[in-house]
Amino acid sequence: MPTPSTQVNRRWSALALACLLAGAPALALAPVQAEVASPPPAGPSASHGTAGGAAAEQLERDASATGPQGKPVATSRRPLRPAQGSWHEHVSAHFRVLSDAPAPLAAQVVEELERLRASLVTPLGLEQATVGVDVILFADREGYARYAGSSSVAKTSWRTRRPLMLLAARGPDEAPRRALLAHELTHALSHEVLGRQPRWVAEGLAEWLERLEISPDADRATLPPAHTSPRWTREAAEALLPMSALWAWDVRLPPRAQLPRYYASAWGWTTFLRARYPDQLASFHASLGDGTRAERAFARAFAGKEPESLWWEARAWLGTGRAEASSWPVEGASSPAARQVALSRADASVVLAWVRLLGFDGRAIAERRRLAGQALSHVLEELPTHAGAARLTSLLDANWESEAAALAELR
Repeated sequence: MPTPSTQVNRRWSALALACLLAGAPALALAPVQAEVASPPPAGPSASHGTAGGAAAEQLERDASATGPQGKPVATSRRPLRPAQGSWHEHVSAHFRVLSDAPAPLAAQVVEELERLRASLVTPLGLEQATVGVDVILFADREGYARYAGSSSVAKTSWRTRRPLMLLAARGPDEAPRRALLAHELTHALSHEVLGRQPRWVAEGLAEWLERLEISPDADRATLPPAHTSPRWTREAAEALLPMSALWAWDVRLPPRAQLPRYYASAWGWTTFLRARYPDQLASFHASLGDGTRAERAFARAFAGKEPESLWWEARAWLGTGRAEASSWPVEGASSPAARQVALSRADASVVLAWVRLLGFDGRAIAERRRLAGQALSHVLEELPTHAGAARLTSLLDANWESEAAALAELR
């Protein structure tokens, strides 16, 4: 009969294998939705000494020691033991969260995600949705940055078998802001209805829904009227980008200093079209969901409306018009408490090696392979029968001469 730690090992190995066999690492070759980072807070509120950065760094440091000819060597001859609760998994009705944040904080995030999901299904048209979401919640920004880079505060992709979100706690007792969770969850869920979206559509929806408010008893959700947003200014209207610039956002990323203007413009267009052209916008979204090319779907839905005239109309409306609040009943916000399971360091190392391969941090594929390979070698030296580590290692042995070759192999 397997021991409890073996059961956890096999279950997480099965998760990693299921994701891999479904082509999860193809994410490395596709853009993800990334929220622009604000400068890290200074002073006592900044993260130092919390579990996330230290734990993630220790896992990677243990894996990256090298000997002669650059071959990985173990930094300790002791077996990899369960990480004393440092890494744990929380499973609820719709979420699977892997975290090194304190367990009560991770459980709080799972509960909030369930409430938000129940509130978002109506505006997203997901009443019959069954999609689940995977989440890696790091205990702090330092741990997050090791795998997602320092230029963002959260990242989400739907290129994995289940949508995958990378998040960071703000502190040992501080979960990510509700607005950030709502924003990222909108990215994770909207793909089921809209398919692959233009960046301005994805960000406009997420920016619009991140202001979601939930009643204390979680039975009603409300979106405040647009004119109560800090973005509702004449200056923002003057800075609204034309639709042509937003279509080009998918072709080439703008300079980092200009990104806030793009996010604000995505919000402005989404808010304007929802208030003034709700039927046409719904038709556009329906065509996106059917797989119609985005620009063609937009032209068809807004037939008779020249982009230039829409732009001038939107600029005249933003900052001066009025939009009504939206409110709707929420069902299914209450769900059974999430199951919690502690993970061994080996299991956590394998999952993080998989995340490394996905390329959230923008590293070159050769560097991702090197770092992931070091982590997996360390696991296999200590636990030669670890199935997840063995499977990932076998994929690393493929001849990846280019990103396209990697995509072909990993799919």
